[in-house]
Amino acid sequence: MRKFNESIFPFLATAVFFGTIGALVASSITVVSKEGETHLKMHKLKKAVFEYECTTGEIPDSLNTLVDSDLVSNQDVKDAWRRAFIYKIVDTETIHLKSVGEFSKSDLNGQVEFDYSMTVKLRSEENHEQ
Repeated sequence: MRKFNESIFPFLATAVFFGTIGALVASSITVVSKEGETHLKMHKLKKAVFEYECTTGEIPDSLNTLVDSDLVSNQDVKDAWRRAFIYKIVDTETIHLKSVGEFSKSDLNGQVEFDYSMTVKLRSEENHEQ
């Protein structure tokens, strides 16, 4: 008759081995928060705007122009909560990219509050992010 300790040892050794491997694999997986995903998408859009402007000499009139030019996908023009980014041309050298974030909020005057915004300066060395 086998002792209890002898029969459970291979099981425990296997469990420890696979547990260790699982922990190593899990620690190498990068999890990006929705906020981080939104920032990454905004930077991708910024890069696409620069690329479009360098190629055509013009500022894209909308984010759909970047999609039509195959610089970004339909998913790239939406934030992590699947809401379309707000794209506004300020002047011939500046655009704003904005996201309302997880919850669409308004201030007392009915103005939408944006959780994430990026000001992109074109034809300039200086770019500013908020």
